[in-house]
Amino acid sequence: MTKLSQHFILFLLIYFVFTFCVCAQSSLYDFLTPLKIEAFYRFDFKDDNSDNTFYINSFVLQIGADNKSKFSSHEKLLSDEFNMSSNVSKDHLNYTIDDNSAAPLNLQSELFRENDQIIHYNRVGFDIYSYTESIATILDWKISNEKKRIEGYVCQKATCSYGNKTYEAWFTKQVPIAEGPYKFKGLPGLIVKLYDLDKDYVFTLVYLKKLASNKRIIVEKSYQNSTTINKNAYHSILTKRIKNISLNLPTELGCNRYGLHNH
Repeated sequence: MTKLSQHFILFLLIYFVFTFCVCAQSSLYDFLTPLKIEAFYRFDFKDDNSDNTFYINSFVLQIGADNKSKFSSHEKLLSDEFNMSSNVSKDHLNYTIDDNSAAPLNLQSELFRENDQIIHYNRVGFDIYSYTESIATILDWKISNEKKRIEGYVCQKATCSYGNKTYEAWFTKQVPIAEGPYKFKGLPGLIVKLYDLDKDYVFTLVYLKKLASNKRIIVEKSYQNSTTINKNAYHSILTKRIKNISLNLPTELGCNRYGLHNH
């Protein structure tokens, strides 16, 4: 066998191994719906266990067709995108926030919205748990006539109570989509800024992009095998697991420097 033939065979082996790996990674996900808009939020929050120390991380709200959306950490978005194609879009790499490296938020939990329903998925060890709730049952928005300009958008104020705290949201009708960070949705416009009155938790829209490509929102196939439980059982499991690794589970929005837990 000539050296040229050996090189050709080696090339074919490398090609088939690479193709197999890419296909295997892609098979981990399902396509949910065409992706229309991506909204990147900066999240500033105070660690419940610290002396007024604030941490920073970033989250991505992917808004699709048919009243569907996905909310996850920027880190999870990059990981999923790489697993899908062994590549990450330049836009996603270019978008960066000066995250506090001393307090990484390695989120595995994701929220999916379909119409009025929000489905929570969270990995706890090797298990995946999920529960569903209605936006209408958790948020009772009161819209004010007060307006101001935030991040270049004309915004209007709305308030709601959630988790023993009162939150102020500033939404814009310039982006007439009833979406926002985490589970704060249902207003007649995209939420540009959201915070509790103590400003322990602050979401700020920092980047918005409308997409005209064929990109889609993806969901892990493993979520199909999640254990569906009610909200109380869900938090009970999280509490027990988090205690096992010496973490505290806060009672309101559910923030500490190790993750944002669904409440």
